[in-house]
Amino acid sequence: MTSIRLSPSEKKRLNNLNDLNILDTQPNPRLDALVQLASQIAQTPIALISLVDANRQWFKSKVGLEESETPRDISFCTHAIENKDQLFEIPDALADERFKDNPLVTQEPSIRYYAGHPLKTSKGFNIGTLCVIDTKSNKLTETQRTQIETIAHEIICCIEDRAQISQLKSDLNAKSAFVASMSHELRTPLTSVIGFTDVLSEIIDKNPIDIKKAKENLNILKSSSEYLVDLIGDILDFSKLEAKKFNQTKETFSLNKLLKQVYNTLQVQAEKFDVDFSINQSVATPELIYGDPTLLKQVIINLANNAIKFSNGESVKVNLDLAKSKDDFLRIDFIDTGIGMTPEEVERVFKPFVQANKSIAKKFDGTGLGLAISKEIIDLLGGKIYLVKSEKNIGTHFAVEIPYIEKEALPEDEDTSTKVPKNIDLDDKRILIIDDVKENRFLLRHYLKDYDLSFKDAINGEDAIKKFNSDFDYIFLDMQLPDLNGIEIFKILQPKLQKHQKVIAFTASSTAEGIKECLEIGFHAYLTKPFTTEDILDSIKFSLSK
Repeated sequence: MTSIRLSPSEKKRLNNLNDLNILDTQPNPRLDALVQLASQIAQTPIALISLVDANRQWFKSKVGLEESETPRDISFCTHAIENKDQLFEIPDALADERFKDNPLVTQEPSIRYYAGHPLKTSKGFNIGTLCVIDTKSNKLTETQRTQIETIAHEIICCIEDRAQISQLKSDLNAKSAFVASMSHELRTPLTSVIGFTDVLSEIIDKNPIDIKKAKENLNILKSSSEYLVDLIGDILDFSKLEAKKFNQTKETFSLNKLLKQVYNTLQVQAEKFDVDFSINQSVATPELIYGDPTLLKQVIINLANNAIKFSNGESVKVNLDLAKSKDDFLRIDFIDTGIGMTPEEVERVFKPFVQANKSIAKKFDGTGLGLAISKEIIDLLGGKIYLVKSEKNIGTHFAVEIPYIEKEALPEDEDTSTKVPKNIDLDDKRILIIDDVKENRFLLRHYLKDYDLSFKDAINGEDAIKKFNSDFDYIFLDMQLPDLNGIEIFKILQPKLQKHQKVIAFTASSTAEGIKECLEIGFHAYLTKPFTTEDILDSIKFSLSK
């Protein structure tokens, strides 16, 4: 009996077979019918769908044979799957040096004739065969060979369709569970917002007002609202990634400055969880790089924030250095002394809509999308994320490697730091707020109440066009109005704009492509909702640099 050398791609072939989740499954009537048809066409007493695993061949469907599997090292099908796309035919096994002393020939089922056509998947791997077997020598006609090939093709289509349907069902179940979880997650802060609004109203009705209690309730309202914004942001980000609508915006930026922004953003969160948080940048890393600062920042914030949340009040370190494995790659390590993960939890951690541990998910708020979003963005950037180490109740260490292009200096047209004024004079300025939502108009006025400003409101496009004149200094224009959208209104107003007038896009969309579109059309700046006083002032400052 002659053994056969396995293909160099054997490991990938086995992975493909396992990914199909077909081994050791229940009988499939469609496949059983195809095997019965193959037996009739070949006029053989035995026909099989044989799937070649690491140490066995397992029969998914069979005619004329009791056994459900046999060892791989004596199988004919191991030879057949190495025969590329051709039918592997042995007219008389006793006359073939490779098989004449094979136990399957010398003992039951006493194989004399074998013909096996490889089952080639869409990924290009032969996971098994459709084979026909007889106890006497034989040879297929050309018509029979063609028909067996057609059936083999139909079998692999059936197997892959089944796997795809199974995956779709799994995805739908995960999304259904996610929607149910998000319903709870969204209702919890909304309950706080509604409930504490009532509590605050009761406090205000009392005389004298309990200022301390009122502030406590306001803080709860604010944190609940911010949490809602984060939840919605995660959901929107992942939906854009799934739809392949997450675009990159590349520019030259300071790596050191970006890391400082990340630190400032996360330090409050670290203090909240009583975590010792640090970011360490190697001197070997470049000062200026060319890439997408927004996506890079989002990845670092997502991963570091996740580490802080699960750190059990100890430490989280973010270390940035050059990758040793590849040139022109940054390596970012995220090391926490937190709750850690089991190997089973590690397998689930990057899957969307799935929490690594359900009991942990109940303890810590969130969508469970943070790591999935990060992985998708890292893939988009041409990088990779992997687990270095994780031990239960000890901690976790993730590493990210992302390509970069080093720059020596900011191009003149990209260095806007000197163009944006640090201070602005808003006294006696006039502002036109074009927004159909009165709460937005009220908040914009409220946040600017400390300045000597005059305001006028417009509730739709037609109203805005009537009220617009050269007296206004700043126009905040909502991008989605009942009659006209913001771009349509801007194009009508643009020819009438005076040099001192600045139009600021007022939008609930924070996507890079949406912002880029506004600026390219001619808007002087943008303000995304929700916003703060600082956000409003920053948008005005930015408009003055245009």
